[in-house]
Amino acid sequence: MMSDKREKVMREADGSCGPFDFRVEGFEDGYRLTFHGDRERIRDGRRVSGAFLNFLQQADRVGLRLPFPFRMLLRFWKRYNRRPHDDD
Repeated sequence: MMSDKREKVMREADGSCGPFDFRVEGFEDGYRLTFHGDRERIRDGRRVSGAFLNFLQQADRVGLRLPFPFRMLLRFWKRYNRRPHDDD
């Protein structure tokens, strides 16, 4: 199955930015962006992001008018959570 995905990659590029390594892969029908870095630092960042998103969701529920970028972030997050995830 992995070989099927590899055949569809039209272009790819690797790079690094600070402590993170990343890869961009271009497919016929879209792109994939992958980051690699220190697991603990990423885990801490996810905790902080999750707490901020929870705050935004609560503020939205009580009817506070959120600035445009935060409303867009919430819309994206709601769509992201509706999508089925692969656990591989």
